[in-house]
Amino acid sequence: MGTNMRRNEREGPSWDELRDWLSVASDDHETRAALRRFARGHGFRWFTYLWLQDTNIRGISNYPSDWQRRYLTQKLALIDPIVTLARHANSAFSWSNGSNVLAHSRQQAQFMRDAGQIGIRFGYTIPIKAGYGMRAALTLSGPDAPSENVLTADQFYALSAGAFLHGYLERSSVTAFDAPECPLTHYQLECLSWLVQGKTNKEIGIIRGVTERAVELQLSAVREKLGTVSTIQSVAIAVERKWVLA
Repeated sequence: MGTNMRRNEREGPSWDELRDWLSVASDDHETRAALRRFARGHGFRWFTYLWLQDTNIRGISNYPSDWQRRYLTQKLALIDPIVTLARHANSAFSWSNGSNVLAHSRQQAQFMRDAGQIGIRFGYTIPIKAGYGMRAALTLSGPDAPSENVLTADQFYALSAGAFLHGYLERSSVTAFDAPECPLTHYQLECLSWLVQGKTNKEIGIIRGVTERAVELQLSAVREKLGTVSTIQSVAIAVERKWVLA
């Protein structure tokens, strides 16, 4: 028994232990504490879970708040090479910001340098298939390279733990990744609110005393601001971020 305890301490907590911790986490604080404990048990400083739904990047993290806001406000997920890999990978992978494989452009190279400035230099990422062709990812990262351990020992356990985490967070009320302020005008939010209530563009125009075309122009501006391809996607983002009530 003593030998197993020493081995576990050296290798860090197992994926089964993370699932156990999350199973008994009753609120946002305990969920974050479980993820932080797991990350630190493997020599990492930070954890990040991201839902990679086009431009609607959301999730939870213990990265510095300034970095979180910058990441979302500047839409850095579009150039983040780790996110790019996670969108297409079928297995978990280790990475370092000194790898030439990650940075394929000047923007990506600058992104990795900026991340390195705050200590994001090494990491381990688990891609998660979230259903309907969507992806999520769990990343553990820090300034130092961790030793090889149970994280990379079994891909099946890593991927199943990632799937469990995704399902758990989707069902829970854990606070979302720090989000930028709403970029939409009151007029645009009102249009989205009426769409949530089932109104058509023509009906919204009548309510607002404007033409249907005027409403369409506002919704087009919303799509441009949010980087979405459809009004339905724009509404989903506004509801998820609680800019409008469903």
